[in-house]
Amino acid sequence: MRGTVEEVLQEPGLRREDRDALEKYPSTFFIDYVPQSAAALGEKPWLPSAERSPDYLAGRRILRKHEHLKFRYEVKHHVGHGTFSNVYLVVDHRSWRVNGDPEKCFVVVKVTRANPAYVQASRREQSVLLSLTAHGVPGIAPPIDTFMMGESACTVFPKMDYNLYQYTQRATRTGASISAEMIMWFLRETTATFAGAHAAGWVHADIKPENYMINVSQDRRTPHIKSFTAVAVIDWGSARANDFKAAPPGYIQSRYYRSPEVVNREETDASIDVWSMGCVAYELATGKVLFPAENEAELREMHAAWPVNRERAMQHPGLADPLIREYVMRATAVNPRTRSTSAELLALLTPAKPPRHPD
Repeated sequence: MRGTVEEVLQEPGLRREDRDALEKYPSTFFIDYVPQSAAALGEKPWLPSAERSPDYLAGRRILRKHEHLKFRYEVKHHVGHGTFSNVYLVVDHRSWRVNGDPEKCFVVVKVTRANPAYVQASRREQSVLLSLTAHGVPGIAPPIDTFMMGESACTVFPKMDYNLYQYTQRATRTGASISAEMIMWFLRETTATFAGAHAAGWVHADIKPENYMINVSQDRRTPHIKSFTAVAVIDWGSARANDFKAAPPGYIQSRYYRSPEVVNREETDASIDVWSMGCVAYELATGKVLFPAENEAELREMHAAWPVNRERAMQHPGLADPLIREYVMRATAVNPRTRSTSAELLALLTPAKPPRHPD
C-alpha cells in the first residue's frame, strides 16, 4: 500500500518499533512498502531448517517473507544463522528507488537475539569494522546501516554470492574444481586482510570457512566457477585487541580451527588467527577438515600428534603447489613462537618486484 504517515499509523498490526519510527517522519513522507507484520497479526512464524527447539528460539526474531524493517528493507528469505543471530536477504527499497534495478538492491541484515550480551557483541563488531575501515584494511564489508528492532540489534551488510563453506560444498556437488591459481588469489587477498587487521591492533578470533564471503564469475554454459572476483572477511563480533595476554575464556574460535594455545588455555595473541588461516587454507586446497575433532580432548591429541603427522598430510595432491604447501606448514606450527606471522605469510605469497634499472 501507499499513503501518508498518518494513514499508515491507522493500520492494524504495526509493531511498537514501527510506530516509533513512523512518528519521527514528517507528514509529507510517503510509504512505498508497508505490509502488515505477519508475526504481529498472530500468524505462525516461519522457522529456518529444522531449528525449532526452545534453546534455538530463545530471544530470536523470526522474520517472515515480505515483512519490513524500518519501512525500508523487505525480507525475502532466511540465509543463515549462528549462535548470536539470524541473517536474512532483504531488498533495500530506498536503493531501489534511486537505482531502479532490484538486482542491485539486495543486501543482508544480521538480527541478533534479544540478549544484552549479543547486542553488545553486535555493537562491538560495528566498532571494530569502523576501526578497520579507518586503518584502510582491505577485504572487509563495512555496515551499510545499523538500527535497533525491539531488543535486537540489526546490521545491514552488502550481499555477496557465497560463504566459503557454501562454495566448497557446491563445488563438491557439481564437480567444480578449485585451481591452484584461485587458491593463491584467495590466500593473498585474505592474508592481506588479516595482516592489515593485526597491524591495526585487532585479532579476529573466529576464522572459519563460514566467515569468508566470496563473489564469483560463473560460466553460463556449465555449473563451474571460472574465478573468484571478490572476497570479504566477516563476523568480527569476537574480535579483540591484539595485545590481550590473559588466558582466553572457555569459548573462543570454532573447534576445528582452534589453536593449540587456546586449547591449552595459554597466553594468546594474533598468532591464533594465523593457525586458523592455515587450517582454512588446507581445507580449501584438499576439501578435508584438517582437525575434525569431536571435542577439545580429541583436538588436543590431534595437535600433539601434528608434528609427526604433518609430513604425511602435506602429501595430499591438493597441496602440490609448493607455495600453498609452505603456507599451510608455516601457519600450523604448533609452537606459536615459531609460527609465521600474517605479515610474513603475505610476503611469502607476494611476488618480488623486479629491480628498477636506471634510465
